[in-house]
Amino acid sequence: MRILMVCYRYPPDLGGVEQAAAALSRALTGLGHEIVVIAGADIEQATRTREEGIDVYRFPLAHGRLKGARYVARARAIARALPRPDIVHAHIASGPAVAAISIGGRTKAPVVVKPSSGAEPGGNLYAMMNRPGGRIRVALLRRRVDAFVAISERIASDLIHAWHVLPAKVIQIPNGVELERFHRDGARVSGSGGRQYLYVGRLWIRQKALDVLLEAWKHAGEPGTLTLVGDGPDRAALEAIAPPSVRFAGAVSDTASWYRDADVFVLPSRWEGMSNALLEAAAMGLPVIATAVGGAPEVLGSAGALVPPGDVGALAAALAAPPVEPVDAGTFAQRYGLEGVARRHVGLYESLLGGRTG
Repeated sequence: MRILMVCYRYPPDLGGVEQAAAALSRALTGLGHEIVVIAGADIEQATRTREEGIDVYRFPLAHGRLKGARYVARARAIARALPRPDIVHAHIASGPAVAAISIGGRTKAPVVVKPSSGAEPGGNLYAMMNRPGGRIRVALLRRRVDAFVAISERIASDLIHAWHVLPAKVIQIPNGVELERFHRDGARVSGSGGRQYLYVGRLWIRQKALDVLLEAWKHAGEPGTLTLVGDGPDRAALEAIAPPSVRFAGAVSDTASWYRDADVFVLPSRWEGMSNALLEAAAMGLPVIATAVGGAPEVLGSAGALVPPGDVGALAAALAAPPVEPVDAGTFAQRYGLEGVARRHVGLYESLLGGRTG
């Protein structure tokens, strides 16, 4: 199959949506499918590159009031010059989804949209509904999209109950993790410096609630060393309030070694879809402390420590407590291994194509 991936951005831009889109694209390429990516970027001229067997077309992102309309127009212009895709897959329910239904309408290819998060305040579905003209766009997507991929039970429920999408159009397929890169190596031993806590992700207070994490860390008595891996707009603000027991590692190209050296993974987000970092930490066999948002409850099940978002006291208690049990390796690999996730996408694509031709 020829699959056109429509993304707002694409790696090397760092973000969960971008990383998940790239991982799925690589896995589908490995299964023998032809993947083409269209994405915006902070560049001055459009580019075409070949990356890991994938043709990636990038165009300059617009800014200002009409940036969404310009994104759609530029993505559509690139797609017009490409061979007809069999499937158009948008990796967020905003500009890329609107561009995808336009491309799908012209090429008669089925359209798949994967929202990045749900209808809770700040989430992708919430933001789309509550922007000017958003409900009109939601109605358009509800009518024109052939299938919505829900990466968590919460997003599936929000699509049906908040966006009023027909249940038959909502297909639950989680994000996947590359088990060859992220896997447990046996029992871990804490160093003499005390317990090592790890956060991996964007340093963005509004979503990731790292201000809550630092306050809870102090309330817990700073029970070890807390390392924040990643970068973002709020790094300076966080550094200003962090005690000496908190380290800022910055953006890194390979996070596996950081998980390997940690004792506990912490994800304090106010909202999520399905965190790639959470999946990676679970695959590495780390005990996890996370807020009960997005896909975290279904990933962790009875393992891990789940706390309410924004609750400093509950998070502090979890940080101070003995580490919880990690997820079961076999069950986790079966559900979240990237190759299996990619094959489930192929099954979805084939069912949509069969529905068009049958």
